[in-house]
Amino acid sequence: MVIANGRTYLQLPVAQRTSGKAWTLLTANSTNPTAKVMYSSMQSSQQASGLDAAAVFAQAMDNLQFTGIQSLAATKVGHYTGTVVISKLPASFAPRKSLLQAGLSSIPIQLWVDAQGRTRRLTEQVSVGGANFTTVVTLGNFDAPITISAPPANQVSTS
Repeated sequence: MVIANGRTYLQLPVAQRTSGKAWTLLTANSTNPTAKVMYSSMQSSQQASGLDAAAVFAQAMDNLQFTGIQSLAATKVGHYTGTVVISKLPASFAPRKSLLQAGLSSIPIQLWVDAQGRTRRLTEQVSVGGANFTTVVTLGNFDAPITISAPPANQVSTS
């Protein structure tokens, strides 16, 4: 997945593509069923990505367990596992309704946190509409400049 210039591009497995192009632009009008589900999920994720979201998810966690110290990119990190229980999210938390409508009751997650309290990696596994998605977010090089480019237009399907 690439987010560039306010647009989200998804590289789907060949079996889930509805065109011969490697990338799909996620929009509300996507005709590709997987892209449509992912668009909805991304809308929820973007609404949930504020600074308060981590605290909201932490309050809705069950079975949070510390599993030990590991090394991640040459950094010592604490590894945690747990489950976000969707019904425990506050009703005022905008993505809650979308997550429940998608049929999610919980989201298993794993977190790796460094000594400064920064999340270094987060994984979550979600099944929506018969499709299984695993999201892995790895963070590092904090405060370093980056350049993100959209895929070439001739490789992007807009359906």
